[in-house]
Amino acid sequence: MSRKERGATRVQGGRSGSMGAADVAQAYEQAVRHLQNNQIEPAEFLCRMVLGSDPHHAGCLHLLGAIALQAGQAAVAADLIGKAIASRKNVARYHDDLGFALHALGKVADAIESHKRAIRLDPDNTQLHLNLANKLLAAGNRDEAATHFIKAMELTPEMFHAWYSKIKALLFTTSPAFEDAATRASAAWPRRLSIEELLGGGGFRALSDRTLTFVLASAPVRDAALEKLLTSIRYSVLQHAVHAESDKTDQDLLEFCCALARQCFLNEYVFDATADEEQAAERLKNDLGAAIEANAAIPPIWIAAVGSYFPLEAVGGAAGLLKRGWPRAVEDLLTQQLREPAEEREIAQTIPNLSPIASGTSQLVRQQYEENPYPRWVLQPYAKLKQTPLDQYIKTRFPGSFVLDRRASTTDILIAGCGTGRHPMIVTKMFAGAKIQAIDLSLASMSYARRQMRKFGVTNISFAQADILTLGALGRTFDLVDTTGVLHHLADPMEGLRALVSLVRPRGFLRIGLYSELARRDVVAAREYCATRGYQPTARDIRSARQDLRTSPFCSVERFTDFFCVSECRDLLFHVQEHRFTIAQLKQLLATHSLTFIGFELIDAVRAVYRSRFPGDPAMQQLDNWETFESENPDTFTNMYEFWVQTS
Repeated sequence: MSRKERGATRVQGGRSGSMGAADVAQAYEQAVRHLQNNQIEPAEFLCRMVLGSDPHHAGCLHLLGAIALQAGQAAVAADLIGKAIASRKNVARYHDDLGFALHALGKVADAIESHKRAIRLDPDNTQLHLNLANKLLAAGNRDEAATHFIKAMELTPEMFHAWYSKIKALLFTTSPAFEDAATRASAAWPRRLSIEELLGGGGFRALSDRTLTFVLASAPVRDAALEKLLTSIRYSVLQHAVHAESDKTDQDLLEFCCALARQCFLNEYVFDATADEEQAAERLKNDLGAAIEANAAIPPIWIAAVGSYFPLEAVGGAAGLLKRGWPRAVEDLLTQQLREPAEEREIAQTIPNLSPIASGTSQLVRQQYEENPYPRWVLQPYAKLKQTPLDQYIKTRFPGSFVLDRRASTTDILIAGCGTGRHPMIVTKMFAGAKIQAIDLSLASMSYARRQMRKFGVTNISFAQADILTLGALGRTFDLVDTTGVLHHLADPMEGLRALVSLVRPRGFLRIGLYSELARRDVVAAREYCATRGYQPTARDIRSARQDLRTSPFCSVERFTDFFCVSECRDLLFHVQEHRFTIAQLKQLLATHSLTFIGFELIDAVRAVYRSRFPGDPAMQQLDNWETFESENPDTFTNMYEFWVQTS
């Protein structure tokens, strides 16, 4: 008996002949697992065995179709998947895969329609929108393709944070001229190229791309080549605006320029500027202020160009712009740079203070984040994330770990160091029954956070100003204390941890994020380089330091996403207080506070490598092993050590 047949016999419970419903279900699930592990032969064998008993089993027909498609047998795939759909019409994945098969057969229109049927069945599936967008783009339908690319990014803003290489590839795919322009801008850097040198005879018309304008208005660009290109384009926009007439601005160009200004506001004007460029921008800003005061005609592109170099609040009499009517793109820019900051100032007056701010380092850290709150975020993260109870999340994320059950219907969570609210927004979407108290030193950060919560209708997060070191006055305890990226900015991180542990209920959890000494070695070197060169934590010096670092031995620091915004770069290279840790120190930290290590939060690829390296530690909880693993893979914790622990 062959190995495949022995497996089939096990699935059938040793019986021959027709399979029962339970056996069919088990065989199908096993076939799915085989295919996920790229074990084609046993997956195919199990599917055919099921079909021998149930010829119309939709799942197995689809799996065989997927196998055929992978083997380049598009006609066979289309036939099998079509039969699966005939048996079960309302599975989006079937229609999506049929679209791939039809496209491989050259039936482009039918393929597009099949992808659209998939979306009608599952309209909030990011991958389905991306698949359709790619087919539309290949068919030359850029506008409709842009609609679905944008929808995918709205559904999954994490594309901006974790998939920036994909976003860059997407922009270059939707606008091939943009890729060539980026190459030319990088080759000429730091010289600014004209718009004609960048984009040829098409000039500004080549920038009319809905996907591009959406990306620019939604999240900071975190790519050196794109930054250099946009820096050159911004200078061309400035030159164009200086000579603009009030009613002669092309609407597509205006939309792009307003999106560029919104990008610059999001990255806090991190783009480099020459002295002549700064002077020209200053003159235009003054001209705009004078026109507002005189109630004179204002070319809309002036607003976009000035907003690309300064926040519009810096313009004299800027509030007067809100009294006029403008095109939609300009109105959106005014909302970002005038209306929303005004709303945040009002919100700041309503945020309570829960505990006094300790002197010394806490005051300095508070001042830094009042001046530079971050991150600036626009889209709602993880909009469709499925909520799970806290215990269930931990058991699923860390299988094999020992977690004591709490059996509570609600989860009280303290987020100690909430920043501008993106992290609390994610946490509230993760855990069922979450009631969140978010604290921070910075009122500016929390005002941004609360404004965003209003925008997205989130009501289960309370914000308050407080210092971790004086939180004993809170008089509350929590099921989970989340302190990610905070303790390493205290004068004494262990004192802060001691205060937080005292707020965790018995058998409660802490999620902790601390910098790795080993993974942060490039940052340490770059910080020392900036210090020896005399750079200060001002916007101008941060811009200068970034350009200096790009031609220094420390250019590798550019791989950190924090490099691409002023506030984040200040946090990266100029923070007033930073501690870093080793795994040996983490062990001591846990022992001191009698905390049980549950596991590191890591991407699946890293976890797979660890399992291969240490098969004797399936729960991945042996810190001695992790110490060895990090020494062999020093960039494993580039962001930070993010890990869970449980109290006794």
